[in-house]
Amino acid sequence: MRNRSLLLFLLFFISCFLPTFSQYVTNGDAFSTGSCYVLTPDLQWQSGSVWYLNRVDISEPFDLYFEIFLGCRNNDGADGIAFVLQQVSTSVGS
Repeated sequence: MRNRSLLLFLLFFISCFLPTFSQYVTNGDAFSTGSCYVLTPDLQWQSGSVWYLNRVDISEPFDLYFEIFLGCRNNDGADGIAFVLQQVSTSVGS
């Protein structure tokens, strides 16, 4: 990780993903602002994740809609972000 770890990656993560935000769980430094999720605040050595609580059947067609803001720090920004579909646990990435 860089000296500046995962910075404020996400302001609008799931604005249209599903109708209610109560169906998600946050881990690590991630938090809800009520209308969106923030994975990490603008501090060093932060990490976080947001997971949907209900399993999605990926053998059937489905749509995902979301907006994402990756920040505006070009030289000293964070290390990365991933969009992941997994079935292990909602605590992955905590």
